[in-house]
Amino acid sequence: MKHLTNSLQFKDIVLYIDRKNNQLTENFLKTIMRFVKSQSHLPNRFSYSGSEGDLSRVLTFKENLGFETLTANGECTTEFNLWNYIADSTTPYILKLFRQLPEKDTHIDNLEKDEVQITSLIKAFLKDSPIYILEKPEQYLNKEMIINTQQVIDHFSRVHKKIFIIKTESHSFWHSMANKILYRDENSNFILTPLPALQLLDNFDDFVEQESVHQEQDKLLTFKNIPKHLIAK
Repeated sequence: MKHLTNSLQFKDIVLYIDRKNNQLTENFLKTIMRFVKSQSHLPNRFSYSGSEGDLSRVLTFKENLGFETLTANGECTTEFNLWNYIADSTTPYILKLFRQLPEKDTHIDNLEKDEVQITSLIKAFLKDSPIYILEKPEQYLNKEMIINTQQVIDHFSRVHKKIFIIKTESHSFWHSMANKILYRDENSNFILTPLPALQLLDNFDDFVEQESVHQEQDKLLTFKNIPKHLIAK
């Protein structure tokens, strides 16, 4: 597990690639936790978004988001305003995501799937961590939501030097942002290698190319087709 062809560096955006016929039962988060622990030069702290799996179903979506900010800042007053906190202290792209949620607070079970996904992503982004682990961040999201998410990731990586590890079913959304790929070889060793071009992915014939939930939408949302002024620089 300790064999690495390269190491994680601040500002990296990494695509995690599954292999075909992978018999490993360990889930993605546990796998990446093992990898992060192997990176002894980095702080062993991370923030995770995995759709609804990381949200408390007994709380409203604003309580889920507020919990992260309250515990991080010690502000436990009833006057705490989540909207103002997001507007004042984070990238404006998170505010764009927040505007996609209902104005009226409600429990997680009452949200649409895309709203649950946005809540999970915002909760992860609000946690100040050196490493962000995102599992299928594009799932259920429309074009505008995906672009906003891309912009948050770009801003955090470029300005705040954060590391992102992304597992996706739609490589076309992220390959132009990523600079490295991470996979496990036949001996389950982690291999982290630079990603200079998309064709590198195509050369890995034994990697899974999974069908996306939004297969037709995927064709429209490659970076070639997104207006240049909307793509995070």
